[in-house]
Amino acid sequence: MTAARQHRASSPTRGRAVRTVGNRALATYYATVDSLTTSAAESVSDVTAALVSRTAEVAADIFALIVQEIPQLRSDQRVLTLLEPASMRT
Repeated sequence: MTAARQHRASSPTRGRAVRTVGNRALATYYATVDSLTTSAAESVSDVTAALVSRTAEVAADIFALIVQEIPQLRSDQRVLTLLEPASMRT
């Protein structure tokens, strides 16, 4: 196998759409994911606007879910402090 062919075979972006931003190559799993349609962008914008006022509540819910799903975290105060949303700190 030639060096170029071997590189393509082991490339982490093989089979994905690749685009360059600055000096970084970014890959998506599907080419259609690479760009948002106007309606998708508007939907994302609407959801974001609806959640902005609830950011602290959503962050607290995510923290509680993580701790609930991974019981081993409950005994590690350092990890809990790192995971804890800033809005929950006193």
